[in-house]
Amino acid sequence: MLHDISSKNASKSSNQNKYNATLKKFFLYLYYIGGRLLYETLQSNLPKVIPTISSLNRYIAENSTKLDEGVMDFQELKLFLEERNLKKFVWISEDATRITGRIEYDSRSNKVVGFVLPLRNGLPETNHYIASSAQTIQEYFKIGTKAHSAYIHNCGTTPI
Repeated sequence: MLHDISSKNASKSSNQNKYNATLKKFFLYLYYIGGRLLYETLQSNLPKVIPTISSLNRYIAENSTKLDEGVMDFQELKLFLEERNLKKFVWISEDATRITGRIEYDSRSNKVVGFVLPLRNGLPETNHYIASSAQTIQEYFKIGTKAHSAYIHNCGTTPI
């Protein structure tokens, strides 16, 4: 398989290499599991066989759902369960990890992200830090609390 990829890409310039979706997913998995250093080492030793990291990032951007800060996507969970004929009875877990917080502007949602979101009825208030003006953003820095933990909520089906 790797030989075939190398043969197909041998006569092309490096920005014209082609990889199908299955291969991109495989190399993306390799990058996630092995880390950047391993991936760069393999890439330098297997020229024209492994896509560049920027190609993988572009693939992710084009084929992934953008996650919004604080959003619990219950409709997507329901659709996922229905498409796979799984029971709509799941367990939910939460995990947190300490982060070096960073405040940044998300142009896609027009929000300032990285502050701790206030809770309403136990769930994050997702439309809280909207970047409506420079003055508003300055106010967020005065009143907002920078997040120091990242949380993830996982769902899994039960064997019932």
